[in-house]
Amino acid sequence: MGIRKAYRDDLAAEGVKLIGLIRTLRHKVEPEALHRFRVSVKRLRAYRRWLKQMGYKDEPPKMWSRLRRIFRVAGDWRDRDLAGRPFLGKDPSPDDQDVVGMFKSMPVRDLKRWLGGLRAAIPGKGQTGPALMAFLLKRHKAMELQLLRLPGIRPLHRIRRDLKEYGYLLAIWTAMPEMEGRGKDLKNRVEARQKLLGLWHDQVNLCQMAKASHASERMIKKMERKLASLEKEATRGLADLVDDLGHMLRTCGPDMRG
Repeated sequence: MGIRKAYRDDLAAEGVKLIGLIRTLRHKVEPEALHRFRVSVKRLRAYRRWLKQMGYKDEPPKMWSRLRRIFRVAGDWRDRDLAGRPFLGKDPSPDDQDVVGMFKSMPVRDLKRWLGGLRAAIPGKGQTGPALMAFLLKRHKAMELQLLRLPGIRPLHRIRRDLKEYGYLLAIWTAMPEMEGRGKDLKNRVEARQKLLGLWHDQVNLCQMAKASHASERMIKKMERKLASLEKEATRGLADLVDDLGHMLRTCGPDMRG
């Protein structure tokens, strides 16, 4: 199977998954379905960022904005759900109908057209590999730059975002028969790092909401200690991982054809 077909098939499957989740969430807010919806949008964001550097334009034009708006609302719901039990004493369920209403307002027919346009924008035979290589190299350079700016929430957040999108696209490439298993261990390391960075990001949000809700100083200090510990764990060996990703691109990149 060529690399172009692999990515087109993956994008088609992601579209089917997204639409199924939207139809589920039109009836009831289910935390797991909401989480999977956000992951699906993040995967589509990785494709969109890749294809936009080659001139892709959204059609319908406002579809991505609608997805992003629901994505943000879903994120707020998830953050409140995480924070409600530890210290806010609030049940986020009163906001459920607002979330359901946003999913009900999503025009599925237009979404299908947008997904089809995104899939059609994947470069033609012989061009997919080089185009993907150029995108991954760009993301890699961005991560190297942010590493120089550590420590700090902003650079680590940007590394988290770039590594996540890098990982989504990398997983399809490393699974191809032509790779003969090369990169599988690195893909697993990326996924493990993403989980650590995800825990760190959740703790950042919890600390911010604790302060906004005027939680006790004792609780805030306890949460901040946990945040510092997670940040230390998430950044340990991060530079080595980014270096290894760059090495794989340089050694395996020429094999990216199709």
